[in-house]
Amino acid sequence: MNRSVLPVGSDVAVDEALRTLTRLDFSVAPVLDEDGRLIGTVTAESLRRACAQAANPQARGHRFWWQRPGAPIRVSTVMDTPAVALTPGAQMAQVRSMLAAGTPAVLVVDGDSVVGIIGIEDLARAPDDNASADPVSPSVPATPVRIQLRG
Repeated sequence: MNRSVLPVGSDVAVDEALRTLTRLDFSVAPVLDEDGRLIGTVTAESLRRACAQAANPQARGHRFWWQRPGAPIRVSTVMDTPAVALTPGAQMAQVRSMLAAGTPAVLVVDGDSVVGIIGIEDLARAPDDNASADPVSPSVPATPVRIQLRG
């Protein structure tokens, strides 16, 4: 589990979010609404595609036809919903199953805080499949990101 989690606001422009994720070498981030509630995730790849489409007026006219020319494309238009999350006590077998099904990352949520994120690359560092019954358990103290979970 990676404890470095950077939430992105749903109203942030995709180019700004991509710059931030790229600078920190993150491939996915949780998306929060204006009230700080977890509403989805966004991948760096989705942000890259949106930036490329925004730079190409012909593509933008197709995908983002409803947007005013020159208006920034917001994270909310390219995020994946709902956010996929488990609690710290979840079994690694659940995580493996979710990632194998195509989920880009699984957020680890404790109460109203995102305390970590697990992606495909984290499985390489996880115990082998014989240990898949082991619970997801943090090994270092967290500095949790405070959020409100959508109820």
